[in-house]
Amino acid sequence: MDAQSTTSSLSMSSSSLSSLILKPPGEVGRPQRGGYNLQRTLQDYGWDEKSFLSKRNFVHSLIDKHLEVNRSITFQDKRSIQKVIKLAKDQFPEFGAFKDAWPVLDMCKMHLRYTSGRERMRAIRRIAQAAKAPQTVGKRVRDRS
Repeated sequence: MDAQSTTSSLSMSSSSLSSLILKPPGEVGRPQRGGYNLQRTLQDYGWDEKSFLSKRNFVHSLIDKHLEVNRSITFQDKRSIQKVIKLAKDQFPEFGAFKDAWPVLDMCKMHLRYTSGRERMRAIRRIAQAAKAPQTVGKRVRDRS
């Protein structure tokens, strides 16, 4: 490969990188606090509700299969997150139009925020129920009949 073709190849890849859609500022799912609504944001790029929901449902199925749904995104294995992103991009090449496929990561964040919070509440309820239950550990219950 000569210098000119290398230069044109580099400029092609940098121009395609600069045409990728950047993630909006703020945190996904927090529009009242400077963030954004993911579905509305993606509507600005031509996604209708049906398209959004089918992609989101697919990503949720990948999350349920490859990630620990009782943990937030922060505590996930990075390779597993990358696997979910790759599989989502393989199924829906449209995700490739977004820098680092940020809609997939945002869908992961939102779903894991929900599922880990739900699991946390279940754990709190179990602890509260255990505290209310009579303590029979170490005591023998006699049959009085």
